[in-house]
Amino acid sequence: MKKTLFLTFTIIAALMLGLSSCVKDAKTDSSKGDNVLVIKLPKAATRAIEDQVAGGAIADVDVISNVEIFLINTSSGAVVDQASFTSDEIKAGYKRIEQVDAAVSKVVAIANIPNGVLATVKALASYTAIKGYDFTSASQNAGLGEIDDKTMMGEGTPVSATDPDPAHDATHTYKEVNIDLDAITARFEIGAVKPGVGVASVELVGVWINNFYTGSQKTTLQLYPAYDPMWNTTPSATPNYTAPVGAVSVATYGYPEYYDAANNTAGTGVTLNASSKVYAYHVFPSSDLPHLILLVKGEYDDGYFDDTIDPAEKYFLKWVTFTNYKENGVSIGQVSANYIYKVGVGATGIAINAGDLTETPELGQFDLGINLTITPWTAKTVTPEVQ
Repeated sequence: MKKTLFLTFTIIAALMLGLSSCVKDAKTDSSKGDNVLVIKLPKAATRAIEDQVAGGAIADVDVISNVEIFLINTSSGAVVDQASFTSDEIKAGYKRIEQVDAAVSKVVAIANIPNGVLATVKALASYTAIKGYDFTSASQNAGLGEIDDKTMMGEGTPVSATDPDPAHDATHTYKEVNIDLDAITARFEIGAVKPGVGVASVELVGVWINNFYTGSQKTTLQLYPAYDPMWNTTPSATPNYTAPVGAVSVATYGYPEYYDAANNTAGTGVTLNASSKVYAYHVFPSSDLPHLILLVKGEYDDGYFDDTIDPAEKYFLKWVTFTNYKENGVSIGQVSANYIYKVGVGATGIAINAGDLTETPELGQFDLGINLTITPWTAKTVTPEVQ
């Protein structure tokens, strides 16, 4: 009897050992066995920017509202798996994924995806589809124009590392990938205007960005030409000025995607000082530089108007179109993503010269440049010049 029991226990033990071995082997051989991948995102960095009109100079933070992860098989280009960061993982700056397919050799992260297309983007099934997705300029210019609602992207290759968690089996495959998130747009910050040559006083009435791509894939260039109905081609006749220059309504002008009516109210508008508020716009990177169009009102200096027929000739309501930008006196050839371009921000100001004023924008007879400052998602300052 004792011998029989001993043999029975021996057989059971052998079966259990064999079963355990099979399970271990199955995990080791499976493409989704002991593979662990940790995706690390950079900590949110505080960067000084200027808020759009209301708010003034602030220290803004790269706020991340959502982060979607795509695990890519680079051999086939297919998305092997897709995952989302939780709010706690976003705060922690990393996400740990267990049982990762061994074929995963690239990771793509997209943050701050507009809510209206979030489900569509999450369903993208290939690396080509992800890189080719067309985010709209309207979605990137939504809200207050700050950084926290702008789409950011990044990618990286997983590399082998040591699992910092001692509770896990030391024999498993552990990899990490560090992903830097960069904005897919360039940010333009437009500051105050100031009198230039031949101008005694000047105020900003409206700000437009023209000649911009309507999608991140840059298939459609939005350019409102001179004499387009949206510009109202005779601004100098509306209204009929009497001194001092009165309030101007721009209700008759069109309102394209990137437009702001100037706020010149003391304490709330764009002012010429170190902490000036600005108008902010986001454009996709391109060698087709966006045009900065300003509608301004003011008074000419003596000698720059003829009041022998009508004293009102001293006053103007006209346009200035800037198509070139200079950094430290050198023209830039393109605008790049994840950079901020500051135009007349702070105490610099944008000089408005009498000779640059036109009856309608985009006439093409002036090639105006503007000095700017550019920094990686911080700031580059630019000011206008006639070339």
